[in-house]
Amino acid sequence: MENSNPEDKIGIAVFFVAFISILTISSYIIVKQKQFFYNQLALSNETEFRSIDLLIDLQKKVYDEDVDIEKYYQRTAVFLEEFSNKLEIENAFLDKLQLLFDMEKGESRAALIEKYPEYSREDLDRLENLLIGAKHKLRKIAIKMSHAFNVDVKRREMFSETHFRSLNHQKDQLDIKIIAFVVFYTALKRGMDGIPKLDDETIRKALTGTDYYYYIEPRIIKIYQKNSEVFDAICKDILEKEVS
Repeated sequence: MENSNPEDKIGIAVFFVAFISILTISSYIIVKQKQFFYNQLALSNETEFRSIDLLIDLQKKVYDEDVDIEKYYQRTAVFLEEFSNKLEIENAFLDKLQLLFDMEKGESRAALIEKYPEYSREDLDRLENLLIGAKHKLRKIAIKMSHAFNVDVKRREMFSETHFRSLNHQKDQLDIKIIAFVVFYTALKRGMDGIPKLDDETIRKALTGTDYYYYIEPRIIKIYQKNSEVFDAICKDILEKEVS
């Protein structure tokens, strides 16, 4: 650089600017790709937990009960007793099982701390994850495990967009997403086999207040909320042509 002419200095400066620009653009593209996959995974997990909550609610509504808590803890106590005898050690699970059973019955934290002074509030928070009733984590994990054996995902489908079934695909242009939404909207108004046609207010509530909201591009939902009369006019035109 000491004996270089001005052209060489300008060329080196341009090279560094171009090099840094390429690195910046590539980093931006990688970040956007990661953000897309993270959003898809988050949506998949959210849908999964919503489905599990729905299964729990259906079980309680159909069978008019949640879980046979007493039978569960009796069988668990028998298992742990035999487990301790097999290892020839003292059964150290009795106190924790009784504490968990009291938590299942809905006893207050103050009463539990008074009854079991060796456990702190932090211990109770950790043990709460082991409860099997209502919608606690252990029960959701058990439900997920019970259905995991029925899932067969081939290797070529692991990163396929078919694994995320929605109207929000990254590669689709905005026009394509609008057309797909209009077709979906028209199908709801027209009705399908086994699904009666819906009125405008019911569709609006379904698209903005249920899980359908998370399956559609947010920009499309904003366009629909601001210009719902345009979508209604398009659907009316489509339905009238279909009748004629």
